[in-house]
Amino acid sequence: MTNIFHYDDYRMYVRDAIAKKQTDSVRKLSLRSIAYKMDLSPAYLSTVMNKKKHLSVDTALKVAEWLDLTATETEYLTGMIQVTHETDNLKIGKIQKRLDGLAHSHRRKKVDAPNFDKILDLNHISTLVLMSGAHSNVNASDLTKILDLPLTEAEKILSSLAQHGLIKLVDHKYVRSENCSHLLQSAAPSAAIRTFYKQMLDRSKWAIDNLPMQDRIVGTETIILDASQVTEAESIIEECFNRITALSQEAKFKNNVYVLGIQLCKLTSGNL
Repeated sequence: MTNIFHYDDYRMYVRDAIAKKQTDSVRKLSLRSIAYKMDLSPAYLSTVMNKKKHLSVDTALKVAEWLDLTATETEYLTGMIQVTHETDNLKIGKIQKRLDGLAHSHRRKKVDAPNFDKILDLNHISTLVLMSGAHSNVNASDLTKILDLPLTEAEKILSSLAQHGLIKLVDHKYVRSENCSHLLQSAAPSAAIRTFYKQMLDRSKWAIDNLPMQDRIVGTETIILDASQVTEAESIIEECFNRITALSQEAKFKNNVYVLGIQLCKLTSGNL
């Protein structure tokens, strides 16, 4: 599958995505037939793929439909095209931040849960996120003030993250080894991941009792879903995560860490 979020030039993505569809198709797809389905002339589509012309935003929606793009992928494609037509630098910068946020959430480094069992803790994750923002260089003393931790706990966190290669010591301060998020995968139930989610929920309960309303957003809804709708619901939840991740990229002061948790849990024990 051609990942649109790995592209900075949408025309190269369109070229590669079309080539992939042609390769995967049971029957031969000519560029002429593809252009017809996109409501474009073959010559125009060819010039776009050769980086000589740009698509319009309206045309992008037709291309996205033919390529079966998700809503987030369509937003990314449309945004890349908007940048090529926009002349206002402020607007370009805003669109680019949104694109960076969407891309960031889809450029996760995949890792196996067993490799993270010793560091999958809410304070470990908070430390990594902080080091991607205003606090890009920290030592144990800094961490105690930022996260309100004992010095020994801060030292333990930094040592563990360094041991796993996620941060490194540079001029007496720790910095991130790579600025990417991580997508944890586990083929079997993971005690570390369960512990992390429990910590997140405990922190949310603490926030309800201790934080003012302006520092937290809490809501709940009890609903009925057919089992066949769960996959679609999962896609909607992922879309929500992606949009808020994109919003975070526009933060003017990246010095506060929030935890975003969406729980869709079955309340009934069986089916009638």
